[in-house]
Amino acid sequence: MVLAGAFDEGVIVTAPRPAGYREDAYRGARVFVRFAAATPGPSTGGDAPSATNAVGLLNGRVVTTADERRVRAAIDAATGRVPSLADAGPIAPLPAAVAYAFGLLMVDAAAHAGRCGGADV
Repeated sequence: MVLAGAFDEGVIVTAPRPAGYREDAYRGARVFVRFAAATPGPSTGGDAPSATNAVGLLNGRVVTTADERRVRAAIDAATGRVPSLADAGPIAPLPAAVAYAFGLLMVDAAAHAGRCGGADV
């Protein structure tokens, strides 16, 4: 998942350390990885901890996924090193077709995250 917005990078950078994440730099981004291979575990409140096994921070965007390879691939696309899937062949028209629904999904995800963190969103 790639999120863009106003994030407190200081909190995002310090929070993973006590949980055992290692930090690395990749193409100007900060990458945090907990395990070499995410181990699926039980969901808590609908959230799977393995979904945030790897986290990347780049230019106001937060990328979360189960493995470091996918975070690096998203960073490669964001920095123009490889084409984005959204620009590729038959997939290219899809983002415009689902933009409104996806926007609603992201608003709901942000509200859910805010409620989980105690914020009134």
